[in-house]
Amino acid sequence: MHKKIKYCRFWPLFLQNIIWIPTRIALKLFFDFKVYGLKNVKRVSKEYGIIFASNHVSGLDPIFIPAALPFLSRFLPTYNMIRGKGRNLYKNKLFNFLLVTLKPFIKLWGAYPISFLVHKTFAEYKNILRVHMKMLRERKSVIIFPAGGIRERKKEKRPGTGISFIAHIVPCKVIPTQIWIYGLDKTEGLTFKNIFFRKYKVKIFFGETLMSENIFSGNEITEKNITEEYLYTANNIVDAITKLGDSN
Repeated sequence: MHKKIKYCRFWPLFLQNIIWIPTRIALKLFFDFKVYGLKNVKRVSKEYGIIFASNHVSGLDPIFIPAALPFLSRFLPTYNMIRGKGRNLYKNKLFNFLLVTLKPFIKLWGAYPISFLVHKTFAEYKNILRVHMKMLRERKSVIIFPAGGIRERKKEKRPGTGISFIAHIVPCKVIPTQIWIYGLDKTEGLTFKNIFFRKYKVKIFFGETLMSENIFSGNEITEKNITEEYLYTANNIVDAITKLGDSN
């Protein structure tokens, strides 16, 4: 018998809405926080869940995106993926320990760990991503960082293909999202000192919904070509995110 798929619905909704106002005030004060393209999100029909496919430039990115949405928005709460079991755990051992220890608390805020293994079959994808697929089928919002960890995207780095599987299987909409942090030193990352002295400026750009014909090759996806086809789609999504930033 298959284990019933469960995720927390009430607490992420309650917590993300109750902190929206103080979070938005703090972001405006310390980051001169600005949002563009919100109309592209509002256009999405209520019958669909949304994948916010975003670049990943700082540890605050999962806070920036929900804060960019309207107060008491139907798109809140947002759920996001964090690293779970697998080869690719975080390098910081303390962070890994806290991730395991605080796992129930983290889930209350909408963060659900998944394994970042290389998937080769439909069954493996479905097993790893079953929770987030259920969220989207129930018209929730999920944040995915296709390019992976916090880094400047490099062409030789392959993006994660989980987003391709979800977009292929689940009726949902993919919104490319670009996070720009002006004044950020990519080697140093965000620092409390620079935040306090308002050295950064943050802009969030929401692009137009990605259409299937623009990201999938049009070929039939089978067990034999699944890696190649999903990598093709993931690269198209990442390129859409990058171009969104380049145009602003």
